[in-house]
Amino acid sequence: NDGHDCTSAEIDTWLSAHIAGLINSVAFQNSLLIVTFDESRTSTVNGGGRMPWILVSPRAKRGYQSTTTYQLNATLRLSLEALGINSWPNKGASAPSLREMLAR
Repeated sequence: NDGHDCTSAEIDTWLSAHIAGLINSVAFQNSLLIVTFDESRTSTVNGGGRMPWILVSPRAKRGYQSTTTYQLNATLRLSLEALGINSWPNKGASAPSLREMLAR
């Protein structure tokens, strides 16, 4: 969904209402859900500033916080890696892997 014209509280309410059923479903047990904002409202550092990026998955390290700076191209790479694809288009090819966030 798009939170551009919403408050943080509205975004949280939408996520609470729509995501719980998904992540608790049997179909989600080997999946990844990435929740992110596509830009910062207060910074343009590194092409867009610091922004939330949350990985929800049974495969994710619980409570893990990386100290590495990533850009959205790494999200493309992780998504493709999760699907078993080992060839990445455009800037995904040079993006670092986010595998450090996965427990297995």
